[in-house]
Amino acid sequence: MADTREKTPSATELAVAASLLEALADGDFARIATVVSDDATLSALLPGGSRQWQGSAEIAATFDRWFGNAEQCDLIDASLGQLGPRLRMHWRLRVRAERLGPHPRVVEQYAYADTASTGRIQSMSLLCSGFCAEQFDV
Repeated sequence: MADTREKTPSATELAVAASLLEALADGDFARIATVVSDDATLSALLPGGSRQWQGSAEIAATFDRWFGNAEQCDLIDASLGQLGPRLRMHWRLRVRAERLGPHPRVVEQYAYADTASTGRIQSMSLLCSGFCAEQFDV
């Protein structure tokens, strides 16, 4: 049976994950291109189906399409770690955008990434909740 216990991420992998999370928090989606390899792939399972993007510019543009036109995009939760050889990342964003209606939406994404020898992300598999109505206690 394969060993699936978590181990401590390397300093390089932590720096890559932290840069990705900082780019999301800052709304600087172009910076995502600096943490993924030029020939990286992003595979995502979205509410509308499975999609794939190739290359750092296309991946950065995808995050910009998802979150870049928002009036508000706040990182409200994030975590990172490593599972076997893969970098594990999770983030939750509160997003307010005209295309989503008048109320904020929450989106949660989980990603597993493999890094290249350069330390940059070579491939990433992402699961997305979609933009969900925020729940308030009454």
